Amino acid sequence: LGSGPEVRSWQQLQPLLIYMVQTFETIAWVMYGAVFIAMALGIANVLLMAVFERMREIGMMRAVGMSRARVVGMVVLESLFVTVFGLALGLALAVFAVWLLADGIDISRWADQLDAYGFGTVIKPVLRPEDFADPVLIGLVTAVLSIFWPALRAARAKPADALRRV
Repeated sequence: LGSGPEVRSWQQLQPLLIYMVQTFETIAWVMYGAVFIAMALGIANVLLMAVFERMREIGMMRAVGMSRARVVGMVVLESLFVTVFGLALGLALAVFAVWLLADGIDISRWADQLDAYGFGTVIKPVLRPEDFADPVLIGLVTAVLSIFWPALRAARAKPADALRRV
C-alpha cells in the first residue's frame, strides 16, 4: 500500500506552466479581437467602395424593378464568396507554413534557461482542428456583421439619384 511509484501529471508537477498557458490563451483572444476588428473595418471599407463604384449599376437594377431585399442579398452573397475564398486561402497558407516548419525552429541561441521548465530548444508548430474552428467561426461572424452596413447602404440607393452619379 503506497510503496509503488507515485505518478503525477505535468499539471501537478509544473503549476507555473498552467498559468503560462492560460496567459498565452488570454493574449491570443486579445489578439483575435484586435485582428477581427481590423478585419471588420477592412471588409466594410472595401465593400463600401465597391458599392459606391457600382452605384449607377445598382440604381439601374433598382429602376428596372429589383427589390431592396435582392440588392442586399446580391451584396451579401458577393461578400460571402470573397470571405470564404479569403478564409480558404488563409487556412491553406497556415497549413503550408506549418509544413515548411516541420523540422522546427531552433531557439537554442536565446533559450538557455528553458531546460529548467522542461522545455526543449526546438519549437515545432502543430495545427489541431480546434486551432481552425475558432478563427474561422469568428472570421465568418465578423465578415457577416461587417457586410450588412454596405449592403443596406446599397439597398437605400434611390434609382434616380444613383443614375445621376458619375
